[in-house]
Parts: sequence; C-alpha cells; structure tokens
Amino acid sequence: MGFTISATDARRLMRGDGINLWKEKKGLAKPEDLSGVLRVQLGLVTEAFNLSWWQRNHDNEKFGVSANVSFDAMPAFTPDADRRLKAGGIGGVCEYVNTDRIWQTCTPDGVVWNKEADHLPLGLIDAKHTRPIGDGNEPYSVIQANYWQFVHQMMVTGFKQTFVSVLYGNDEWRPFVVQRNEDDIATLLGAELMFLRELESDTPPGIVWDLPDDRPIPGVPTRKLTTSDVESANWASDFIAAASEFVSNYDSDKRLDAAKKALRGLLPEDAVKIEAFGVRVNRTQRGIVISQLKEKAA
Repeated sequence: MGFTISATDARRLMRGDGINLWKEKKGLAKPEDLSGVLRVQLGLVTEAFNLSWWQRNHDNEKFGVSANVSFDAMPAFTPDADRRLKAGGIGGVCEYVNTDRIWQTCTPDGVVWNKEADHLPLGLIDAKHTRPIGDGNEPYSVIQANYWQFVHQMMVTGFKQTFVSVLYGNDEWRPFVVQRNEDDIATLLGAELMFLRELESDTPPGIVWDLPDDRPIPGVPTRKLTTSDVESANWASDFIAAASEFVSNYDSDKRLDAAKKALRGLLPEDAVKIEAFGVRVNRTQRGIVISQLKEKAA
C-alpha cells in the first residue's frame, strides 16, 4: 500500500494527533467529515477573495498571485525544488510531489511572484480565515496552529518563505511571512520518516509529537518585554498610566464583562430586544449589544 503524507497530515502529526492519523491511514478509522464544518467551508469559499485581497494590499503592479485552481494557473518553476507536478492532481488542483520522496505531497493555495523581475516566484501563499481577534484568539495563533503545514509545503516545493493572508471574522485582515528554517525542515522530515515506517510496519506511533504553541517561529515576532524594557522605552509613562488604570479597575471590569456575557445568553432566540431592570439587551447586525437603560423624563 502506497502511503502519502500531505501538509495537513504534517500539521496533525506535529500537533499530537499522530495516533488518529495513523488509524485513518491504515483504514482503521474514518477521517473526520469536514463537509458540514462551517469554519472549514467558509475558509474554502473565501480563499480566492483572500488571495486577491493580499495582492490588492501589496502593490498590484509589482506582485502577482497565482491561485492554485488549475495546473495552468500554478507556476511549475519553483527554485531549488526537489519536486514535480503529480499527474491529474486532485480535482484539477495542482499537487506537488517530492522527486526523491514520492510519498510527500502538498497542494499549496498559490504562489507569489514578482512582475518586475521576469515573474520570479517569491514564495508560497496560504489563505486562512479564522475567528475574530480576542477571547483567547491572538493574531499569531493561526500561524502557530498551522506552522508545520507551512514547513512541509516549503520542504516539498523548495521555497524559502510562505506568505500568509489571514481574515479574522468579517472585520480584520493581516498579512504574515513565515521564513524557511532548515532545522525545522530536518525535524519534520525525521518525524515523517518515522511515521511512514510505522505505517509500513503496522506499528502504532511510538512518539506523540506535540510541540508547544509558544515555540519560536521564523518570521513571527517572539520578543517578550519585561519591566526594565518598558522603563527604558520612550512610551514608558503612557504604558505605566494605562496599566495602573487597568489594574485598579480590573475586578469591576471583569464583573461587568461577566454580566454582559450572561445577559447576551439570556436573550431568547426569537427576541430582538429586552428593556428591563435598567438595561437594554439589543440584537443588532453586529451582535448583541448591552447598554444602560436611561429613565425617561417625566
């Protein structure tokens, strides 16, 4: 049986899901059906727009983006790549296969190229659509969660960097650049080779890879500032004042947020508004808004 390891497989393997992945590859378990997962399907639907938005915000005259929608649209001349296009692909999508390790495959979202330099390919591009920033979702969380997917794709295609275009909910967009790191390439290759041997020998994974989310990622800021760093900054006084205000009001603000959360949950699905006991709970196009209900003048 010819096993393959894709970029999605690499991400799952390095994030502690190797045992379930092994069972699926061996036919002992069914892969998760993603056709009904809203966030996954939204990501697919918004992918083309996401890539075009990246190009719009990166000088349309200089940078081009070729989306991975067909073999004709996907450049086949990536630099220093031990790879080839797999005949047929998946539904017309360009699939790369490593020349020396034909079990390594990937289907990147696209390629960024320089229009002013003979269409020189600059790197892969990946489109992500995630939930709004806040409530535990930091801007770089999506990069951390998908980092090994990017590493695998750069290993197969030979690119030195991956541009990442991220939509957060409906109101925010941010671009990132993840740099190729040869140490991480070697780490992933070793993990994949071990996993391949386990597949071929009917041996369940002996090592569960689950690297911490806060490990350094090339191209992603990791600098952490301490008290001494802030004190030496030219914005120290502003930070100290704001921090003091935050700390002094933390408990009351925390209680207020908890009350707002409870009130939002109490608004019936068939209701648009509650006005009672001094508060207004109002369902709007931007979500449920809580406000103080002012008494009407007599």
